[in-house]
Amino acid sequence: MNMEKQIDRLKSENHCLRSENEELKHMLNDMQESLNVANDEAVGQMLRICGCFEIEGARITAAYQDLIGILINNGYTVEVTPLHNNTKMKIIVKESEDEQ
Repeated sequence: MNMEKQIDRLKSENHCLRSENEELKHMLNDMQESLNVANDEAVGQMLRICGCFEIEGARITAAYQDLIGILINNGYTVEVTPLHNNTKMKIIVKESEDEQ
């Protein structure tokens, strides 16, 4: 009789562990899918980058405005970041998001 109780307890414990295992498998799968989506987006953004350069000097404003206008008119996306107390401009040129 004592042996049957122990077997029943072990069967119950086994069932609980299997259920928990299945739940963890589903959670892991969901996390993997989220990670894959995030990685795909990050790689996609990296692949869009066509080039990166810096402009410096006293005539930054006119030089970068002309260049930015030309790039945008030709269908590129441009990110401009001021550097070194606005004495330089970092320009990142990307393919247009519309082309995705």
